[in-house]
Amino acid sequence: MRRFAIQDPFSPYVDRPDVTAALINDSPFDGKQFNLSLSMVFGSQNLSTYVRSTSKAYYNYYLSKTVQENTAGLPFAEPAPLKSNVLGGQGIFAGYSLHVDGTLTPKDIEDQVVGTYYLSETQIYPSDPDAVSAKIKFTLHPNHSVTGFMQYPSDNDSMVVISLDGGYTITNNESYYHLVQLHHNAKTFFRNVGLKIHTGAKNQNIYLSTDQTVVDGDGNYTIISRTFLKQNDDGFR
Repeated sequence: MRRFAIQDPFSPYVDRPDVTAALINDSPFDGKQFNLSLSMVFGSQNLSTYVRSTSKAYYNYYLSKTVQENTAGLPFAEPAPLKSNVLGGQGIFAGYSLHVDGTLTPKDIEDQVVGTYYLSETQIYPSDPDAVSAKIKFTLHPNHSVTGFMQYPSDNDSMVVISLDGGYTITNNESYYHLVQLHHNAKTFFRNVGLKIHTGAKNQNIYLSTDQTVVDGDGNYTIISRTFLKQNDDGFR
């Protein structure tokens, strides 16, 4: 779900706020059908809509979370504790059922993301010659396993090759975008990296990107942005 305008079904001309998600209490319509109008503010015309029927516990938690976020940075705001339904502790146990309508469903994402990816572009600040010239290639398999490697030409006489073999998961970050989360055993800054999936339609090529901040033992940091293109049957896209 990208940015859209939501129209209140009971006050259709009062307000059209620009939002990315909305939670609606079912008390006013009590199970009756109503029309919810969604219109694009900007961006792609390939709109996917995610509709979740949530439990009351999730609804209460979401409302309290919204109030807390809205009071952030306001020194005179009233305390905004998060709702909790865990006895003897804090947390939320809740659930929802999901319906997806549009051009790109979670199953479409999973079907498209399988394949081999190679490092297409690297931007690093401050500059690091070894990291810029690194070679990274990995394959995401249908069984959610990963095979691949990282290759670092650390100097002219030696080369470091690290296995990326492991697994991956695909997660939906609050409907803004999907993430491919890599998992492998090697202790590298690329372990557990979250790669954003970029695509707008079922038949559009997918590419992955990531932005990382790496901090060494002395507190020095390096910002690394990478883009990975997917390889097709005949070679590279």
